[in-house]
Amino acid sequence: MPELPEVETVRKVLEKWVIDKTITDVEFFYNGVLDGINKTSFINNIKNQKIKAVDRKGKFLLFKLSDYILISHLRMEGKYYLVKENVIDPKINKHKIISFTLDDGNKLIYHDVRKFGKMKLIKYEEESTDKSLSKLGEEPFSINEEELYKKIKSSKRKIKTLLLDQAIIAGLGNIYVDEVLFFSNIHPNREGESISKKENKKIIEHSIKVLNRAIELGGSSVYSYHFAGSVSGKFQNELQVYGRKDLECFKCGSKIAKTKIGGRGTHFCPRCQK
Repeated sequence: MPELPEVETVRKVLEKWVIDKTITDVEFFYNGVLDGINKTSFINNIKNQKIKAVDRKGKFLLFKLSDYILISHLRMEGKYYLVKENVIDPKINKHKIISFTLDDGNKLIYHDVRKFGKMKLIKYEEESTDKSLSKLGEEPFSINEEELYKKIKSSKRKIKTLLLDQAIIAGLGNIYVDEVLFFSNIHPNREGESISKKENKKIIEHSIKVLNRAIELGGSSVYSYHFAGSVSGKFQNELQVYGRKDLECFKCGSKIAKTKIGGRGTHFCPRCQK
């Protein structure tokens, strides 16, 4: 699933493609992508809207239009393609969900093999109260150390599960939580109430380091997920534990272990993360 670095990579690509372009037409191929709005209203409201900016909050993309905000969540395998005028690509057409025609003749196509991705259109004044955005916690870059510690310390949930909770800290997903806990020398099965202030600080510091490095490298291309068009990340080449079950730990030489926590595959080093 695309996490903060992947979504940020997509955002940067989209900025180059669509800023100052106007949406002149919309074509649907799967109506289930819409959340809280019907197709007719969506088309009527979004047509002739100029794309002024592409922002991000957590794992959500926010297309800032003339009068509305288009919220896009990629979920498992959603991605965007820019298709030149009159170009037909069978690979893209097979799983395209929605096509936005731009005033330069190009088409911005949202493509989703699993059809899990969602889009919604809100007014600017609804941004602070929208249920998708308002429940998000702060990202590691801006989170208050004491506030995070209070949330973690008051819980008996596993630290892996807590860090995946977007209401507690936004932007970390399965891959990056495993990496952050490894660098912090914290076993993913530890309960939140057992985490010390020093360890809490380590979690924030390594979250920032890992995310910044992943953004620098364009995120991770793991298994079938690639980002926007032909853009692929390179951070998967630097993963320390995720996807490395039974391989030697780069630090101590022990075999990387894998377990399940909260239904999520979890990788760790039994020696470095006692």
